[in-house]
Amino acid sequence: MKVLLACCLIYTNPVEFLDYADKLVNNYELRIKLGHAAKFYVECSHSSEYEAKTLQKIYETILEKSPSKY
Repeated sequence: MKVLLACCLIYTNPVEFLDYADKLVNNYELRIKLGHAAKFYVECSHSSEYEAKTLQKIYETILEKSPSKY
């Protein structure tokens, strides 16, 4: 069985998926913990600042690979 990561349950087969689903259905505290972790992940990984930095890196990479006009 895989481990509980920051924001998601990782499974490798349908039996593990059902095991995790059962754990979530029967464990209120685990559902809350997983929900908070997922919210934190989304706030950190999909914030406007993060998206802006990612776009800037993409643009810089494109510019570095482009032939200079000067």
